[in-house]
Amino acid sequence: MIQKPHIPPLISIIIPVYNAEKYLRKCVESVTGQTYENLEVILVDDGSADGSGSLCDALAREDERIVVIHKENGGVSSARNAGLEAARGDYITFLDCDDYIEGEMYQTLMELAAEHDADITIGTIYEEQSDGSVVKIDTGAQTLMTGEEATAAILGCVPQRTNHKMFVWFFVWNKLYRSSILKDVKFDPETDSAEDVPFNLRAFSRAEKVLYIERPFNFWRHRAVSLSNAHSVKALRGGAATSLIMSRYASALPDSCKRDAITSSFRNIYWYYTACIPEIRRAKSSGHDFETYREAQRHMRKVMQEMKREKAYPYLARRFKLAVFFMLHLPGIFDPVWMLYRKIKRRLS
Repeated sequence: MIQKPHIPPLISIIIPVYNAEKYLRKCVESVTGQTYENLEVILVDDGSADGSGSLCDALAREDERIVVIHKENGGVSSARNAGLEAARGDYITFLDCDDYIEGEMYQTLMELAAEHDADITIGTIYEEQSDGSVVKIDTGAQTLMTGEEATAAILGCVPQRTNHKMFVWFFVWNKLYRSSILKDVKFDPETDSAEDVPFNLRAFSRAEKVLYIERPFNFWRHRAVSLSNAHSVKALRGGAATSLIMSRYASALPDSCKRDAITSSFRNIYWYYTACIPEIRRAKSSGHDFETYREAQRHMRKVMQEMKREKAYPYLARRFKLAVFFMLHLPGIFDPVWMLYRKIKRRLS
């Protein structure tokens, strides 16, 4: 009897593309050049206004593993959902169009997934700063955990926590997911800021085993356009929605994790609320979008009220509760004081 050759599992890589002509080829070639070859590369052109759409088609002609989807602009969540609908892989991962990866990333993550029967495998990142410097953590240490433990990690319960380590848990593009746990798991099209966090919370809640390796594979760039988009009205409201979801998951965690988890959710909405303050002032002076930003800030206060009703709220530290009180009930004092604090901090830095 002739045995059929073993075919390794198919990995679908979903890459949303929007106005990234400058970076796209390097991104895609870092994927097609992987040591792991059984890949499906899904490029989702999200209504790009530059030459990115044409470049996607050209890249597809160069490699038959590349599939291109052209759609009207709907944001990164909408683009990723389009990729999920089209994906045929046994495993699914994501990549941003302006980033790139190490050549053995998928080979390593697949081997770890098979060795530990992990539903999700996670690597760390090279964090490229705007000044050219790179932050990384590379010990090679491995940690196998349950889905609940991974949920606690993304909500802030990370040993020896650093901002860099928290980034690692938030993102979707440094993770390899077994496709069976992603059925009916989608990105919220209205949430294009911190949209990775709710997706990962849903995925982790379905995972039995999650394997984390402290080794960097992804090169993540800080792009100015990405930072500016984080202050759009849609992003601010989306960040508030993410914070509420985080607080609900925090309430379901063991008591030992609740304090860190609920703190992370309020840190998140605090960041978006304070990001809104200078935008309101800018909009007021320019005469554009003033009321939309004011409404976004009012919306965030409503979300904070909902977060206060969560079971984990009593675990929040007193100083955070004090900040919440001022944001909710005395914004006329909180907002100008925060602007003054920001100004002093900038002068001292």
